[in-house]
Amino acid sequence: MGGGNPLVCAPITLPTPSGAGSAIDGPAPAYDWQGDWQSCEVLFVSKLHGSQLYGVLFAPKNIDLARDKLPVVVIAPGSATGVQSQYQWSARDLAGHGYLALTVDPQGVGRSEAVAPPQTADNYIDAVVSALDYLLSAENPLRANVDAARMGAAGHSLSARVVSFLQGEDTRLQAIVAWDNLSSTVEGDAGISSGGGTCGAVIGGEVPLGSRPARQRVPAMGQASDAPGGCTQDTDPEVKKTGYNTWRNAGISSMQIVVQGKAHADWAQSLVADASSESPKSKELQLFQHYTRAWFDLWLKQDPRAIAALTASQVFENTLQTIYSVDFRSALFLPNAGIDCPDILSGGCPAFAP
Repeated sequence: MGGGNPLVCAPITLPTPSGAGSAIDGPAPAYDWQGDWQSCEVLFVSKLHGSQLYGVLFAPKNIDLARDKLPVVVIAPGSATGVQSQYQWSARDLAGHGYLALTVDPQGVGRSEAVAPPQTADNYIDAVVSALDYLLSAENPLRANVDAARMGAAGHSLSARVVSFLQGEDTRLQAIVAWDNLSSTVEGDAGISSGGGTCGAVIGGEVPLGSRPARQRVPAMGQASDAPGGCTQDTDPEVKKTGYNTWRNAGISSMQIVVQGKAHADWAQSLVADASSESPKSKELQLFQHYTRAWFDLWLKQDPRAIAALTASQVFENTLQTIYSVDFRSALFLPNAGIDCPDILSGGCPAFAP
């Protein structure tokens, strides 16, 4: 694609912990719907550990290095076998549609240097904080293109809980998306598939650190799997809205999407995923990204058209009846737009009318 400038990052030498540079953290297939993007590998210092963290920086293919000031999103992986490359599907699409994005491996994960036990919430919090620090540092080759007033974060599983918590602590964040699921605490609650009670010690081998409630500060979206919640396997139709309700009750805009037929691992894209843009995996990720990007468009770009994307009665070939779970309720709270919909599928929310 013509115009713009190529992204040039300094050459890096990967750290050498066990598994460093292994194929598990190589890029998964890209898809046509992600637009025109470019990327390069980066290393930066962990604020908590002082170790080298590995990330991939994404930018629009046609970026104007002299003029563009762009919103930025940091993306962190799920725990256990999760690595940053499994979430490049979102970073590519964001970069292909006018964002800068940075995917990051916490220390001891993927290609990042290992100096401490990796499976703790604090370790994953550090990855997001350190990534934000890097984006605002002179080491970032695109520092001049970062709009520091428009920064967001997304994460899956443990990292979903982390961004739910961190948005209340790090004032640089202005919006978040939590993939399975938005949580009222960093440990997890009844609506979370990866935590809550003893789940933090069971799923992903995480080290439980005790409950730390999230302080609801910025607009937050939760995307959830269509399965009973938490360790208790709770089947209450309201359970997936546990985190969402804390945002709504605080008067902060939020959206809860429970995606019909989806499992906890579906937000991760494997290296051997079908490379066809028409494949079921591609279409699944495209649906997740439709709502992810619309949320960031609304809050980081202040684009009012995003509300129509969030409330569309059909997304690609999917209708509301095939997008949203019939067992667990999805909801949307946008007080400034006059939207307070406790059950999207109920038919009682004018915003979602065809």
